[in-house]
Amino acid sequence: PLKVQSAIRVQSQTESGRFAYQGWSRLNRSKGQFDESGILFELAGVQWAMLVYPSGSQKSPDGWVSCHALCLRCDGERKAHYQFRVLDSAGVEHARKGDSFLFRMGEGHGWDDAFKRSDVDEVAKATGDDAVVFELRITLDSEVRSVGHLLGDTSGRLSGGRPLSADMRRLLTTGDHSDVTLGVRDCEVRAHRCVLAARSRVFARMLAPESRMMEARTGVVNIVDMDEPTVRRLCEFLYTNTLEDASEIWSDLAASESLLHAAAKYEVRGLACHVIDKVAAKLDTDNAADWLIVASRLGTRETEVLKAECLRFIEEHLDMVQTTEGWARLCRDQALFADVGPSLIRKIRP
Repeated sequence: PLKVQSAIRVQSQTESGRFAYQGWSRLNRSKGQFDESGILFELAGVQWAMLVYPSGSQKSPDGWVSCHALCLRCDGERKAHYQFRVLDSAGVEHARKGDSFLFRMGEGHGWDDAFKRSDVDEVAKATGDDAVVFELRITLDSEVRSVGHLLGDTSGRLSGGRPLSADMRRLLTTGDHSDVTLGVRDCEVRAHRCVLAARSRVFARMLAPESRMMEARTGVVNIVDMDEPTVRRLCEFLYTNTLEDASEIWSDLAASESLLHAAAKYEVRGLACHVIDKVAAKLDTDNAADWLIVASRLGTRETEVLKAECLRFIEEHLDMVQTTEGWARLCRDQALFADVGPSLIRKIRP
């Protein structure tokens, strides 16, 4: 029989980042509006950001500030110990709150009642400069296994095999043992309920045994607002957490927009973050206004990150962006311009 002798030790890594407000008392944020820090730091290949709701989230009791830690990029799941601290501009701590959570890419976790707004208001007065600093501290534990020796089976079953993603890709490609069909216009994509439900909350609700939805009874999901390439890429990410040979997508606004729409519709936050990361790296004067329109209309937590990146880019290249067709479309949409206009003006004229 195979015998394994090993020693296991746990190593911890900690990093922190800060998000500062100047003019805290003058903030004009309604309940449910949040500020996103952008990437604060990267720890062991995982990128982290912070969401702060100065007037609380929609679920917050009145008079509370809501804070959430956001995992922007990681492979699989990562257990993290996270802690928020409220500091004044001199770095003096006034409050803290911590917890642990099993994060997946694109997911956030925190409190709707993190800190009393009145207490944070007092912090802003502490040094007389109306400033408040929120700090996010993340600690990741990694298990290190030191194998002493293996006896018996040395056939390679413990190493050197195909990665899980390759087997999952094959399962999707062949459709073996499939029990659900995604109908896309004139095409069908065979898939597996358990995989879709595990990776998408929307599919989980739709295909649950106790669901009264027609899709749960028939095993057929008709998707009328997407084309076949988009649905196949969505499934590829659901099965493998990657997109192979996708470089051409990021230069095609329509294709990448459709994929971002799919991620938002089916609540696949990891895919949304992946698309946004790629798109943000390719922002230019020709597409920045168009992507601002897309991000504003989708209005998800993830697209708020893209919206902030678009606003930053437009601020730096306003003269050129104003000459594009995308800018003209933005200005013609009065409701949309009313939404993003004040943010853009604040950035240009703080």
